[in-house]
Amino acid sequence: MPAEGPSVSDWRPSVTGLVVGAAVGGVGRATVVALHLDGVGKAGIMVITLAAVVGALIGALAGLRGTPLVGLFIGAVLSGMMYFVSMPLALLFGVIGVGAPPSLIEVVSVGAISGLAAGVADRVYERRQMEGRHT
Repeated sequence: MPAEGPSVSDWRPSVTGLVVGAAVGGVGRATVVALHLDGVGKAGIMVITLAAVVGALIGALAGLRGTPLVGLFIGAVLSGMMYFVSMPLALLFGVIGVGAPPSLIEVVSVGAISGLAAGVADRVYERRQMEGRHT
C-alpha cells in the first residue's frame, strides 16, 4: 500500500521563506554584532557586513523548508554551530578591545527568529495564494 501524504519528491523549496529568512537573519545578526562593537570604523563595518552575510545565509537555509517550527530549529542549530566556529575571532576582538562577543542566547535567538519568521511568511503567502485561486 502506498504511503499517504506528500513524498520527498513533492517537496519544493520555499522562495518566500528563503528571502524572508535571509532578510531577517542578515539584519538580526548584523544588529547583534553592531551592539557589541565599541566603535564602528572601517574594520567595524567589515565585521558587521560579514555578520550580515552569515546571518543571511543561516536565515535563508532555515527558511528554505517553509515551515515555522522546522525553520526555528534549523536557524537555532546553524546559529549555535556558527557561534562556536567563530568564537576564536570574537574572543580576539574582545582581547584587542574592539568589542565584546555576543552571548550564545543572542546569536541562537536571531537564528531561531529568522527561521520562524521565514516559515510564518511562507504559510501566509501560501494561504493568500490559495484564497486568490478560490475567488
